[in-house]
Amino acid sequence: MRALKSVLVMAGDLKRKHKEMIEDAVLIRAMRDSNVPKFLKDDLPLFAGIIQDLFPKVEIDSVDYGDLKEQVIKSIEHFGFQQEEEFTLKVIQLFETFNVRFGVMLVGLTGGGKTTCYEVLEHTMTTLRQNNHANENFQEVKTTVFNPKAITMGELYGEVNQLTQEWTDGLASKVMRTAAQETGEDKSWVVFDGPVDALWIENMNTVLDDNMTLCLANGQRIKLRAPMRMLFEVQDLAVASPATVSRCGMVYLTPEALGWRPFVKTWIKKYFGDFEILSQELMDYLWETMDHTVDVALNALRNGTFGEPIITDNLQQVRSMCNFIEILTKPSGGFVGSDEDKKKWLNALMAVSYTWGIGGSVNEEGKDKFDTIVRDQFKAAPYPPAYSVFDYYFNMKGDKSFKLWSNRRKEFEYDKDMPYFEMVVPTDDTTKYSAFMEQLLSIERNLFFTGLTGVGKSVIVQSTIDRLKEKDLMEIIINFSAQTSSLRT
Repeated sequence: MRALKSVLVMAGDLKRKHKEMIEDAVLIRAMRDSNVPKFLKDDLPLFAGIIQDLFPKVEIDSVDYGDLKEQVIKSIEHFGFQQEEEFTLKVIQLFETFNVRFGVMLVGLTGGGKTTCYEVLEHTMTTLRQNNHANENFQEVKTTVFNPKAITMGELYGEVNQLTQEWTDGLASKVMRTAAQETGEDKSWVVFDGPVDALWIENMNTVLDDNMTLCLANGQRIKLRAPMRMLFEVQDLAVASPATVSRCGMVYLTPEALGWRPFVKTWIKKYFGDFEILSQELMDYLWETMDHTVDVALNALRNGTFGEPIITDNLQQVRSMCNFIEILTKPSGGFVGSDEDKKKWLNALMAVSYTWGIGGSVNEEGKDKFDTIVRDQFKAAPYPPAYSVFDYYFNMKGDKSFKLWSNRRKEFEYDKDMPYFEMVVPTDDTTKYSAFMEQLLSIERNLFFTGLTGVGKSVIVQSTIDRLKEKDLMEIIINFSAQTSSLRT
């Protein structure tokens, strides 16, 4: 019923805007605009076929979104992102869904562009209002973002202190109360950026239906304003109840829509263009090399050729590769010379970044297979044949050649005053992982060390941090378990 209501509301809006349009065309437009945003890629041809069978004689012209689409394109340029027609369409679909639903769910895998989608729409609507656009649907937007899974239910919606019997407002109730008390036509978006579960989302049912009212445990009722919207940014709806799903509009960002290429194009332009590390010719060469080699490793990874202890996504792997390229192409690290020299070194540095950026999550059994892929894809990189590519680093500060990590391994020195469990006996693995950790921290990137208990994760991290304390690095150590609370954190 709610889906039908959305179609009828959208059809009414279209008929008022386009009085000359025949009713069949209005209905088709409304059905398409309300359903297409939530369909999977493979379902779109099927839906188009159903519409064609229902209305065989009606032809629908392509929609001209006018100023909205033009400003979306300008907003994408404002953020420095790539112009992708599929992404532009998703931003417009989010706008259309907001017009007919109080609650909207942006669904898709990490890296699919969910956050960017609503940020671009926010900038678009705010800019159009600042330019005094005639359409009253374009208003300035204020967003409040938080993760509902990071805190307890009481901290989210409020709770009564069992000792003092005092009521304490929760984060969500406080945010909604503040937004509800605002005056004017400005839009207020409350963004729940976290997984949907069967507990916290059920408390939102009265908010998402026609009541638009948040009911709290102490009997309070917060009536929300019509210009407000609830936006849920989630990966999937595996544990969401039908009651919740039926109350929300859906905009699904398919993984295939963007992929990793727009990110890499933007990264090359921002990093190498702004810092003038590479010439335009070398930036093109870097892009062409990644364009031809990255998919080979990613396809093998997703086809099960290698095992991954921790499941990753494609964009995450590519971003990791880009992080290593940033580290290895620093002028302070020796990457200084003519374009001819840089191109020769770039082949080797990309091979190392490819190895650890994409292959860093591969288990031990898969590293031999990944070694073959690296050597096949980067034939210009002069890897010695004796050992695996994971056993070499590129000596950028020295003779510009591949060296074994064992050459950098320090000899163990016994210190009788050091506690036994703080002693580290250097190995090839501790040497390479400590070096990578130090390098990634130097460009302020996050790290995730994974492995079985007892393999030395904590020792490597702690010994590296102890060594970096001389460089004004501050450490805060938190031990997490299933019983760790948000308050304790």
